[in-house]
Amino acid sequence: MPIMSDTTSVAAGATSANVLLGEALALLPFPALVKVEASTSAAAGEMTATFKSGLTVHADAAPVNPAVAAGVLDAQGRDTILPGEKAQGTLDLRFTSGAAGATNATWRVTVAI
Repeated sequence: MPIMSDTTSVAAGATSANVLLGEALALLPFPALVKVEASTSAAAGEMTATFKSGLTVHADAAPVNPAVAAGVLDAQGRDTILPGEKAQGTLDLRFTSGAAGATNATWRVTVAI
């Protein structure tokens, strides 16, 4: 299963650009199961994630949990935004920060092809 992952910084009160731009599987020409996970350096309730594929919105302003440790995703699945849905087309993952300062979002997108 191909995995795309990184850490993205989001300015206070801002929404990131599509973090998947430039990734190998940012455009899925075929249906595939997609799992999205993310954690944040912000406090609870201060960051949300939106995930779309093509014109379908799979997760809209889903809460992103604070990280158990900086840059680490929870092994028990606590950081799952989208557990596995069929997606096709251009993948779009954006983070919105409600924090007073810049925050980080650590994310991973797994594609089952």
